[in-house]
Amino acid sequence: MGMGHRGSRIVAAVVVAGLVAAPASAKTNYHAGVWNLLRAGGLCFAENGDSKAWRAGTIDAGGKRYEIWGYSWEETPRTKTGSTEHANFRILVFERAEKQLSYLGNYNVDSVPFAIQGRAIKFDYAHGDPGAVHYPGDKIEFDDNGPPRQIVLDGELHSFDPATGKVCTFR
Repeated sequence: MGMGHRGSRIVAAVVVAGLVAAPASAKTNYHAGVWNLLRAGGLCFAENGDSKAWRAGTIDAGGKRYEIWGYSWEETPRTKTGSTEHANFRILVFERAEKQLSYLGNYNVDSVPFAIQGRAIKFDYAHGDPGAVHYPGDKIEFDDNGPPRQIVLDGELHSFDPATGKVCTFR
């Protein structure tokens, strides 16, 4: 496997149609598809409609195919406990081998548009306030070893958070 962050991946045989997040009007089944992989990998998420995941595309690198998903948890007024709303955004990284999907881990990121371009996940930091200062680093570049352990996005260091295999309970 090479890099240490791949030793704790969570694997499941899945049907592709069962992985795609449900349309906004349908209730999300947090006990099926990609959610079971994330839960088994130790990613905590709310099962109340505030957590959403969507397939963003694929990256081919080093003879492997990686599925890239976006993830958001945005506290809604019906679930917030205080006066401050909270949110969390991640890039989820899976490895696809035929019908088998392995959850490798994720990056905690800012809420900005992103797109898959070749071997990179490119972020559009200029999409917000045109007067805002943006710092170097606007992509996650995969190489023959897969996702990098650390990256710089908009001047901030981000680390790849590998799947732990420890089941997480969201509180």
